[in-house]
Amino acid sequence: MKKLSVLLLVISCTLFAACSKHVAEKDNCGCFVSLSDAKADAKQNNRNILFMITNEGGDVTSSAFISNVVMSEEFKESLGQEFTVFHWDASQAAFEKTVAPENATKEEIDAAKKAETTMTENLNYAVNIGGGAYSPQFYILSKEGYPILEVQYEDFEDEINTADFSILVHGYNEPVKMFNSMIDATKTGSKEERLKAIDNVYTTTNELYRIEMIDLWKEGVSLDKKNESGITGKFIYSIAESDAADKFNNNDSEGAIKLLVETADNPALGGEEIQQCYYLAAYLMSVTGSTDFQLMADYLYKSYEAAPNTEIAPSIQGTADYYKDFDPNTMIDLDFEDSGIEISGLEGSE
Repeated sequence: MKKLSVLLLVISCTLFAACSKHVAEKDNCGCFVSLSDAKADAKQNNRNILFMITNEGGDVTSSAFISNVVMSEEFKESLGQEFTVFHWDASQAAFEKTVAPENATKEEIDAAKKAETTMTENLNYAVNIGGGAYSPQFYILSKEGYPILEVQYEDFEDEINTADFSILVHGYNEPVKMFNSMIDATKTGSKEERLKAIDNVYTTTNELYRIEMIDLWKEGVSLDKKNESGITGKFIYSIAESDAADKFNNNDSEGAIKLLVETADNPALGGEEIQQCYYLAAYLMSVTGSTDFQLMADYLYKSYEAAPNTEIAPSIQGTADYYKDFDPNTMIDLDFEDSGIEISGLEGSE
């Protein structure tokens, strides 16, 4: 009897595991629709990710690209085999799928929620790396999902074909290979060698892309918890910036500001990182409609004083002076982004 019970338990667990196994979703083009699924496939097959942003039905070029390239057998047999293809459809029709119809069934509600989750994740990722401003848009990512570069092109309208697009993508083979070699170097060697390799990736990576490489920066901090190298401050700032963006995008602007101000007190940070923390804290106060202009000015003065010799310091000081004597009845709010500090990952911050 005991053996039968154990057997039943094993069968039950096996059936449960089979039933609960995640099935990666693909669109009608045969492309992955979520980054997490794309990364899993890319790691399994040891290949890079081709990230495509389109607006099917919203612009002629996207529709032509999908029809002439993505849906072709040539694409599936060439780039579709060489890359894991991740496709974000940013069309109005795709956004409409995130809302359940009136008197929806449970299945329709669940489908809408799933579509909304995927849409939000894709939107956040695209915004974080500077994408979504136009379509179609293409990026090459590493198998870890790290942004490597944007595939630049002149407007090809409806003339593009798979052969031409393949030539376009392969034109970036060398920088992609170089990036992957740098990532590989972060995974082997001594702690010192790995830390140096991570620092090399950080300094050579497009500033906008760093927010989507947080696990690598966390690894850098874990390799040098006491900051004996003197270089982990930049990693700590990037992690804080990402966490603050998450809080802000989840309607917790107070938590985001608090996190940035607390991070500025971390002794590992250098002057420029401290400057960015206080500046971003003041910026978030501004975009969320805070009327505590004195505190905003205080953060900006601290930002200036942390690194008064940077190129952007005079602009920060001028903004601080402005808010010190700010009168909402007679003065007009300033555009923080004129300072030149790059702000990543914040939805609705324009």
